[in-house]
Amino acid sequence: MSKHSSLPEILFERLSDYRPDTHVALLASANYRQYLFVLAGDAAATFDGINQELLAGTVVSIPAQIKCELYFAENADGIWFAVLEEFLSVRVIPCFPDLAKPHSEFWQQYYTVLLRTKMTGAAQLNTREKIMHELLLASERFGIGCDAVILGYLLVVLFSAANVAVSATTSDQQKQHDECDMSPHAADCNLVLTFRQLVEKKLNSHWNINQYCRQLGVTPRRLLFACKHVTGKFPKTLLHERLMHEARANLNYSEKSISEIAYALGFKSAAYFSHFYKRHAGTSPRQDLQSHTTVHQ
Repeated sequence: MSKHSSLPEILFERLSDYRPDTHVALLASANYRQYLFVLAGDAAATFDGINQELLAGTVVSIPAQIKCELYFAENADGIWFAVLEEFLSVRVIPCFPDLAKPHSEFWQQYYTVLLRTKMTGAAQLNTREKIMHELLLASERFGIGCDAVILGYLLVVLFSAANVAVSATTSDQQKQHDECDMSPHAADCNLVLTFRQLVEKKLNSHWNINQYCRQLGVTPRRLLFACKHVTGKFPKTLLHERLMHEARANLNYSEKSISEIAYALGFKSAAYFSHFYKRHAGTSPRQDLQSHTTVHQ
């Protein structure tokens, strides 16, 4: 439960929806982090008083509290979205270890405006169009109850593309190696996204991985490969992490007893829930509940 529950967790706009030749003052809020992807056309920005031309293919990360104004010409197109910092850090990043790695592209200069220009230039046109297509498809799924997963997918697609584009000057063989070993493929990302959405629906049913695979129409080996490729984790690990997140949220933000939480999450008994919780958290649910209560008194 967000402390800023009255604020939208995600704001999403397409640049072509703005009136041509317009200046747009973006949020200068302590609550929102912003991202911009310029697909095509002429655009420029001012970040805390510093002017910057935005070429087609530019990806911009704008930290919270940065004052920013954008200018879009009539031919400009792309995507802008803003995310509550708390939602990003608590719900999204833990689900996608590729984003959470301390030295990943995602965290580079996290607290300064960062422009990535690896997808600029005529040679990257097809890449830009594919990325835009992926972003729009994913954005259409907002509001179905899995916004954290969808947003994480958007970020993975965007920053994976930026990383792949770094290899544009290398040989074709090297590019294929980099794309295979370093960047999630769209098919893998889509499978993991669908898997996570199904987990949201069946979390309290305690399905095993084989049941998920049958519903997804893939083999356990295929799901394992996709999850390891995109997140670096096994499907079962992702499943347990999601269950633990829900357990902690209930302990911290609800008035339910431990027994009530256990049954609400589909556990057969409070004892089994406590065993599961301690195995993954290292502490019992009662200890964590007492610790949280002490901190907030």
